[in-house]
Amino acid sequence: MESMRFVPELQKGSPEYMEDRIDIWRSIIDHSHTHGRELTPGRIGPVRDLAFANKEGEECHGTEEFVYGGKTAGVNREVYALNIFANCKMQAELRYHIYDGVIKISQANTSPQYQGYGMNSRLFQDMSDLHPDIMCVYTNLDDSNIEVYMSNVQKGMDPVIAARYTPAGKVRERAGWRLDEDRSWLARWDKDIGKLVAKDGKQLHGPVRLNYRRDAIE
Repeated sequence: MESMRFVPELQKGSPEYMEDRIDIWRSIIDHSHTHGRELTPGRIGPVRDLAFANKEGEECHGTEEFVYGGKTAGVNREVYALNIFANCKMQAELRYHIYDGVIKISQANTSPQYQGYGMNSRLFQDMSDLHPDIMCVYTNLDDSNIEVYMSNVQKGMDPVIAARYTPAGKVRERAGWRLDEDRSWLARWDKDIGKLVAKDGKQLHGPVRLNYRRDAIE
């Protein structure tokens, strides 16, 4: 297929540069899909300036970029990333791929010194806005998310509630998604053996996975 890459001629510091660029990023994706032209891997369109504040009122400023990583060899899996830079370094990233109408989150990180500023929520909301036709997103719990989940179920919390109270669960609900219990791989705590097991009591054969769908889907 013919490759294409559209980069609007905007100068840094201009009013247009400072505006929300989600509309441009999304139009580039839509144009490539509509006309069957594959995007060139790399940054898509212009970056945009953002401002954040934590609960103490401390502010920080950064720039966000949208990156296309190409397609996975052999399958029609498109890879994307949203990154936030501050102080000349990447401080938050959200990497995901889209396959068969589903978004799979592969990586979501925020630098420790920038946690609490809402960067992860910003990235997830932007990803949701960039792909309005995608109705399903899932991710495997790891790091701090699985720690929170395990702590909750160890206290006797219902697995569904425990999932919603993880950092990942809160971010998704703020962006307008709701947990799909039937399609999620949830687990409960077995006190007798001291570890997570599947909801039916059987051995857990994989990670705890959260599957979320948009509000409009029943």
